[in-house]
Amino acid sequence: MRLALPLIREGAAAPLFFLPAIDGAVRTLEGWNLLVFHGRDERYLAVVEARTEALAGLGCTPFAVGRAAALSPVSFPRLSDPDGAVARSYGAWADVPVLGGRVVPSVVLVNPARKVRLANRGTPSVDAIVRTIQALQQATRAKM
Repeated sequence: MRLALPLIREGAAAPLFFLPAIDGAVRTLEGWNLLVFHGRDERYLAVVEARTEALAGLGCTPFAVGRAAALSPVSFPRLSDPDGAVARSYGAWADVPVLGGRVVPSVVLVNPARKVRLANRGTPSVDAIVRTIQALQQATRAKM
C-alpha cells in the first residue's frame, strides 16, 4: 500500500531547492524549468532528451530529479535528491511501508516567476509540454 503525497498544484509557488548535479555543479530554479521526477525506471528521460532542443529554444531547462544519480546518459542536468526532500516538497513522493519512500514519476513545469504552470503524475507527452510553454509565453507577451 502506497500513501502518495498530493502533487503540487498548478499556480502554487515552486519550492526553491539547491541540488548537486552529476557534474558537481549545484543547480536551482532559473528561468523556465521542467522537473522530471523519476524512480529506477529512467526510460522517460530519453523521451525528454529527444526534445531538449525544442525546450532549450523556449528557454526551458529540464532537470532529472531522483534519489540516486541517474544511470541513463542524458544531455540535461541530473540532480541528486538522496533523501527525497525535494520530491516530497513537490508531492512526487509515496511512503511505502517497510521500504520507507519512493519517488513517484511526475513532471512539473515552473516558470521564471517560480510558479508551477503544469503538474502531472506519470509521463506526459513532451510535445504537449512544449506547446504549453509556447502558449504560456505567448499569453505573457500579450499580458493575458
